Amino acid sequence: MLASAGLQLGGYAVDTRLRMQTRILNDYRIAIGALLAVPLILAIALPLYFSGSPKLRARTAAPSATIPAPESGAGMVAQQTPQSATPAVSTTNQPETQRIEAAIDGLLAGRDGVYGVVAADPTSGARYSRNADVPFLAASLYKLVLLADVHAAIEDGLIAPDTELPLLPEYFPGPDEPEDSYFDASFVDGTIPISEALYATGAYSSNVAAFALLALTDDAQLEAMARRLGMTHTYFHVQPTELAGWPPATPTDADPAALSEAITFAEEQAGAGPLMLTTPRDIETYFSRLLAGNVVSPAVSATILETLKEQAVDDRFPCLLPPGVEMAHKTGNLDHVVHDVGIIWRPEGPVVLIAMVQDSPDDAEATLVIQRLAAIAYGLDQFPSIADAFATPEISCGIVAPFDSETSEPLATEEVDF
Repeated sequence: MLASAGLQLGGYAVDTRLRMQTRILNDYRIAIGALLAVPLILAIALPLYFSGSPKLRARTAAPSATIPAPESGAGMVAQQTPQSATPAVSTTNQPETQRIEAAIDGLLAGRDGVYGVVAADPTSGARYSRNADVPFLAASLYKLVLLADVHAAIEDGLIAPDTELPLLPEYFPGPDEPEDSYFDASFVDGTIPISEALYATGAYSSNVAAFALLALTDDAQLEAMARRLGMTHTYFHVQPTELAGWPPATPTDADPAALSEAITFAEEQAGAGPLMLTTPRDIETYFSRLLAGNVVSPAVSATILETLKEQAVDDRFPCLLPPGVEMAHKTGNLDHVVHDVGIIWRPEGPVVLIAMVQDSPDDAEATLVIQRLAAIAYGLDQFPSIADAFATPEISCGIVAPFDSETSEPLATEEVDF
């Protein structure tokens, strides 16, 4: 029995030693596992910490609140800025805001025709708008979307900038029409690289170059590009009455009489064929994106911006401004349609200015008004009156009478407004 007990005790002792050894071995395994786990945890945690993951990194301040942009109004309004731990000082100069509003409203008071104006300061958020959502005939402003579309195709590798485009005879003006702004008759049946066509379209508003580029795309693609750029009311070759939501309701910053006049004007012009339509707000959107580097891509935006800085049509925005003022802009003309739109760099920063006129009885007067809108947006208080400009043409770039529009005979297969 003792032997049996000894065997049992001996077995217990052996079992106890085995258990102790097993426990020690497990402790070693746990320790080794812990040592191996530390680098793994650090490898995961440290990148997340330095990446700013809200789950692993402590917040040092409450997140900024997102405040929507204000709705457009008849006057200049200061856009609210996101709140932060330390309140920011508003950069909007209230007296300057009131000056711009009073000056533009005074300039446009009693003018015949429909004026669409936006003056937006991206630095302070100040913005003046009048008839920003009223439909306007685009004239050559459609070329802005065309530039973006072709540049996007180049960036996507679909076409090469050195590809030669034919200059077909039907692209050129007829014998009774003004010459193209870039190509004369000696270029008929010649070829040019896409890169030159883009430059001539943007910097010279060449209809011949635009026709050549239009052969690379179509209305559906152009409209898709406009929507990509946030231009929600820009259309290519449409009958206004066939558009959904036509006629448009009166926008918040629109004069109901001006909207009614714009609708009537568009429908009358459509009697000769489909139109290209846009709004001042859509064009403001384009240039705001261009300034921010968001037209297709930063590289495309920079290229278009540089092209528009070489604008050869200089009888509007530049006329009353000091020599050497930097600007990137695009003009447009049809009979009773006069536009100039773009960015003007003032000493205190850029301003996006959209100045569009249609159904004006006097295109020369509309041009003189646009000159003065640019002067006001730049910050000038003193400039010749329109009456003085008519009396002394040299003080306003020689504008004394209606000038040739950029209109060209449409191709046989399509109507094109310029």
